[in-house]
Amino acid sequence: ATRSTTEMIDELGFSILSLCDAVPNGFVVFLPSYRYESQVFQRWRSTGMLQQIGKKKCIHREPKNSREVDDLLCRYSAKASATKEGALLFSVMGGKMSEGINFADHLCRCVLVAGLPFPDI
Repeated sequence: ATRSTTEMIDELGFSILSLCDAVPNGFVVFLPSYRYESQVFQRWRSTGMLQQIGKKKCIHREPKNSREVDDLLCRYSAKASATKEGALLFSVMGGKMSEGINFADHLCRCVLVAGLPFPDI
């Protein structure tokens, strides 16, 4: 199966949902592209998966605008550190939040890399 099939996107959602129960504080998910991130969120909105995940952890998405990164990182850090439930950050490999940010201690208790950033053919 390819990463863009509904079955694969649904399974990714179930995996993240399950990990949210096991991982305290911060949890970072790296997706291979902004396009794929959009597909994932669109599918999860339509199936209710996004709402289920959001009940377990506060969801944050990497902004496409560089000026919004600091604000997002402050909000994510506050949620990830403040409670055991923590926060979930969706980022894109090679994106603004994939390099140069120190996700130490409570900010990142788990990293999930979902797919490799291969170009779409």
